[in-house]
Amino acid sequence: MLDFLIENYQIVSVLLNVAIIPALGFIVKWLILWKKENDAREWERQQMEKAHHKGTIALLRDRIIQSGMFFSSKGGIPSRVKDNLLDMYDAYHTLGGNGSASEVIDEVKRLPVDDNILKKGTGQNE
Repeated sequence: MLDFLIENYQIVSVLLNVAIIPALGFIVKWLILWKKENDAREWERQQMEKAHHKGTIALLRDRIIQSGMFFSSKGGIPSRVKDNLLDMYDAYHTLGGNGSASEVIDEVKRLPVDDNILKKGTGQNE
């Protein structure tokens, strides 16, 4: 094989200059572009993940505050709603919620359980 290369040095040199080196250059350029595109997709995926995370926290906080304030004004809370609010607060806190719902959830914990609270004052239970 080495003898062939030595005897045909000019042919091998032309092949290297015309085919192999440009092909390697193309491959390297393609790999660099692929890496840039992949990095851009990864950055975009991370931004979407952050947005979903923040949105989930915001939705949990909103539901905790709205429901908690509603039932605080009623003076009682159905057991299933209380359990649900406590579960939402646990998820909110685990996701890194800043604690702005803590005051409301403390009030929810003190509310007496009343599974008929929603029927009171509507004429359904009177």
